[in-house]
Order: sequence, then structure tokens, then C-alpha cells
Amino acid sequence: MSVIISIYPYCPDQFAGLAKKWLLIEQQVDGHFFLSWAWISSWLTTITSDCYLIEAQEDHQCVGLAILAQSSRTAFGFIPIKQLFLHRTGKVEFDQSWIEYNNLLALNTEVKSQMINAIINKLTWHELIIGVAEKEVFSLFEQTKLKSHTLFKSEGYLINFTELNSEYSKEVLSKNSRQKLNKNRRLLQRFGEVSFQIFTENEDVLLRFGCIADFHRQRWGNTETKSGFDNPYFCHFLKKLINNNDNVQTHLACLSVDGKEVAYLLNFEANNKVYFYLSAIDSKFAPNVNKGLLIHYQAIEFYYNNGIAQYDLLLGEHRYKKSLANRQYKQQMKCYYQNSFFLSFEYLLRHIKANTISLYSALISNLKSLLKIRAK
Repeated sequence: MSVIISIYPYCPDQFAGLAKKWLLIEQQVDGHFFLSWAWISSWLTTITSDCYLIEAQEDHQCVGLAILAQSSRTAFGFIPIKQLFLHRTGKVEFDQSWIEYNNLLALNTEVKSQMINAIINKLTWHELIIGVAEKEVFSLFEQTKLKSHTLFKSEGYLINFTELNSEYSKEVLSKNSRQKLNKNRRLLQRFGEVSFQIFTENEDVLLRFGCIADFHRQRWGNTETKSGFDNPYFCHFLKKLINNNDNVQTHLACLSVDGKEVAYLLNFEANNKVYFYLSAIDSKFAPNVNKGLLIHYQAIEFYYNNGIAQYDLLLGEHRYKKSLANRQYKQQMKCYYQNSFFLSFEYLLRHIKANTISLYSALISNLKSLLKIRAK
């Protein structure tokens, strides 16, 4: 039988029915944590945006689902642009939770293709924002011949334990990385006995929520993006996610010195894969010790010894991630747009501006280098 695609406005009254359908499909696919009902339901109960629910049915059975949040902006200050976001809102306060491995939830690629065609042809929009997602997701959209431009791209890192033969540290870590770990371990041990444990009971995690927030603010509170824990919507989302036990388990890795908890990793396990979501480090305690590197290493050893298939450090081109991982991948966010003169002209101007800034930065950098050489 053919696949039937339905699109209708989402309302909270549909939550219970949607949960059953989503979980049924989720259990039949090898999906990522970010497409779990635990994540999606926590997001849905946090946002205030109007949304469309896209549902695919075959033989009266639900075989595909996706949620598009509606938003808008203006081009050139006066032209209204209608936007649709896949499992995001386009609003910073709601998107700080930051979804990766974004996709449509469906039993197979053919269903996804038909859902995409329905979105393109049945809804009124100017911009369709997809991501952050893997290359395979965009390959389906490329078949539609829509114009697009890239909004964001980054590399991610993970440890695939199934590729290891014996000892993680010897197979993956370089000699220099092992030396750094040992040095930081010895430095930390000067302050007392170092211990590591992972809490998996939600009550234990929520009991430390305030401490996690304080440590996180130490690191991010004075930055441009700010700590998510200063955002009430992010805190609401995160507490919902921690309390949701639908096919996802919360892990809080904890590093202690003489019983004092000085570093945390908030991770989530789904389908025997663990995803690192955020860290919270007491930067005031032993500030010269890289406690983040130590707790990640301890977590990696724990997961390897307990049969986890992989530990995903997610996106972020950080040196420590690259040093700990044995696999690298890429994800990006793209904006697909309708064939419009105003949109095409706007994107052209943005491209020219970005290239001009890039050339100016390169020129300044080269001049500084020449001045240094001349000074010598």
C-alpha cells in the first residue's frame, strides 16, 4: 500500500497519542538519543512555538513522524519571511538545549522522502531549516533541487569501543596524551584521595542539579552565550529530560577528591550508546589541574569495561575530544529556501560581506606577521 502523509497543527491534547506512536517507531529503528521520545517530549513541553505535526501512515500504521516549529523574520527590514524548523524553534531561549543528529523519525528512507515532499509541497514557507544533522539527511533534501546555504558546520568525535581489541589507553591515546593524563592525576592526588562514580538514579542527579549549575556558570556565565542554567527554559527542559525514562537513562559521572565532588559529566544512554551532554567543573578547586580530561578518561574506561558500544563526545572541535577519540564525523545545519529574488539577493549580500570580512582578517593577520618578522 502507498504511504499517506498527513500534516496538521500540533496541540498539547495530542501529546499522549503522539507519545505512543513515537515510541512505537523509536523501538523499531536504531536512532540516536536526540530523536528519542525522552528528548522530543522534553522539548515539546518547554517550547511555546506553534508547530506542525507530520505523520506518515502505511496500511493504517504510523511509520513516520516529524515536528516543524513555525517562526518568522524580515528580510531587508520589511519583507516577511516565514520559516519552518525541524525539531528546533529558531528562538535562542528554546534552542539552547541544542539538538544534534537531527532527522525525521521513520521506518525507512522512502518514507522520509515522501514526508519531505509533503513538507515542501503542502506547507507555505520561505525558509526550511534542517539540522544539526549528518550528510545522509541532507542527501534526501538535495533530491528536491531546492536551493540552500549552510548556516553551521562542525566536526564531532566519538570512541567506538567495538573497534578496540584490548586496552583503550594504549590503542587510542598517544604517548603525549597518556603523559598528560598521568601528570594531571598525580597533581590532583596531592589534594587527597581521588575517586570516581556514576549516578544513574534520577533522584541522585537532581539532588546535585544546583551544584552542577553553579560549576557550569563558573565556566560560561561571563561568556557571550552565557550558561544554559541562567535560562529558565533550558533548566525546565533539562529537568524534564533527566526525569524521562522512556528508552533513555541519565548518567551523572562524578569526580571527587577526599569526598568533595569537583567535576561532573551529564551523559545520556540510549541503544547502548552514551552521549556526553555537558560538563560542570569546579574551576576554583585545583585550578591548574585539568579535571575535565581526567573525568572523561575515567568515564571512557568505565563504559568500555561495562560493555557500552560507543561514547559520543558530540560536536565541538576541541583538542581534548580529538585526543580521546578514535572516530571523527561531521554535521551541519542548512537553510533551504524557495526560489525568491529577495532571498537570493539577500544571501548574495551576506556572502559578499562574509568574504570581505574574511579577506580583511587575513590581511590584518599577514600584516601583523610581517611586522613581527621586521621587528626581529
